[in-house]
Amino acid sequence: MCLTGRLVAVLLGWLLSSASVQASGLVVGGGVIAKQDSGAAAMLQLAVEQDPLQALGGVQLYSGALVAEQDTWYLHGGLAKSFELPGRWSWGAGLSAGVYHSNHPQLDLGYDIEFMSRLYLDYELSVEQSLRLEAGHLSNADLGDDNPGTEFILLNWIFRL
Repeated sequence: MCLTGRLVAVLLGWLLSSASVQASGLVVGGGVIAKQDSGAAAMLQLAVEQDPLQALGGVQLYSGALVAEQDTWYLHGGLAKSFELPGRWSWGAGLSAGVYHSNHPQLDLGYDIEFMSRLYLDYELSVEQSLRLEAGHLSNADLGDDNPGTEFILLNWIFRL
C-alpha cells in the first residue's frame, strides 16, 4: 500500500474515532487544487466538524485531511464560524494550521507547516445532510524561503452525526 493509502486509512480511523466525541458533522468532498500558473490536480477531503462552542460565540473546532495525487496531503486543525442566511443557506469562514507534504513538483509549497484560510457556502438538504461549496488558500506565511501558496475549490457533502 502506498504512503498516501496508509495515511488515508490511519486518518479515516482517527477521524471516525474523533467523530464520536461531540462531532456534529462528517465532511466528505472532492475538488481541485492548483498553484498560480500551473496545472490543477484532483483533490479529496475528509474532515470532522465539532459542535459550535456557545461560550466562544458559536465557533467550531474543525480537523481533517486534504489528499491529492503524487503523495500530496495536508493534515490540519483549526476553527470555523458559520452565519445563517435566509432559507436553507448559510456561509462561513475558517482558519487552520497543519502539516503539508507533496511529491508533486507543481504542488510543492516550500515548507512543511502550512496555514489554510477558507470560505464556504452551505445548502441544507435535510436536518442530517448539507452540500457545501468551499474555496480556500494554503500558504506557509513566509516561514519558508519560498511561499508560492495554492488555491483549492471543493464540493462537500456534510453528514450530521
